[in-house]
Amino acid sequence: MPISFATGGQPASIDIVLNATAKYQISRGASLNGSLSQKLYSTSGTLGGVTLDRLTADYTFKLSPATYARVSGGYLDNGYAGVDGEVIWKPTNKNWGLGLEVSAVQKRTDGDMFGLDSYRTVSAFGSFYWDTGFYGLEAQVDVGRYLAGDVGTTLSLSRRFENGWEVSGFMTLTNMSFADYGDGNFSKGISVTIPLRWTMPFDTRSTTGVSLGNSSGAGGARLGIANRIYPKLRDYDVLDFNESWGAYWQ
Repeated sequence: MPISFATGGQPASIDIVLNATAKYQISRGASLNGSLSQKLYSTSGTLGGVTLDRLTADYTFKLSPATYARVSGGYLDNGYAGVDGEVIWKPTNKNWGLGLEVSAVQKRTDGDMFGLDSYRTVSAFGSFYWDTGFYGLEAQVDVGRYLAGDVGTTLSLSRRFENGWEVSGFMTLTNMSFADYGDGNFSKGISVTIPLRWTMPFDTRSTTGVSLGNSSGAGGARLGIANRIYPKLRDYDVLDFNESWGAYWQ
């Protein structure tokens, strides 16, 4: 049940959303995934009905002992449908890695669960991942082409705690003009991710979260892919990953 706060030169808006996900494992590495959400509360006064956030076929696999890949197709997030693929090189004995992600997508129609708009685009990013080793601080730099066609950079910093909580923040700067971007020519935000395993009578990786950010226009927008590889890889330390990497693909 994520909670988000957004500003964009206007009074802050607050949304509380209930999210439900489902997964069907077809084979090792191949799965079908879906996600629905319902807005429970909004200071804007608009709740709406149930929305389809995601409905995809996904395949994850290894290209080499240190190279991981994923291909996803379908309704990728609540704004776009299409195909997205990524490759990450991340040796387990290094504190940094490199990634490449490419997407060919079509905009979804607002208010229509399965409808598609006429807007199509290609988005691509190169990424650098770095575990600084300084009080659990991790950094990520993404450089590439965003969904609106603007080109720029996103810097993300995060810190995970031993109890599973995580605090993260980001800033995106692109070449889109101030007039077209929406809220200046950069966006920023922070979020707190809270694990649910301590509230459940069974083991789970599910989380909830609170986010705060500025609500900009089209500039700096990127797909909200739910199963990118790196967040999964970093959950394993060097020894554990060498012994049990197969469990990740399950």
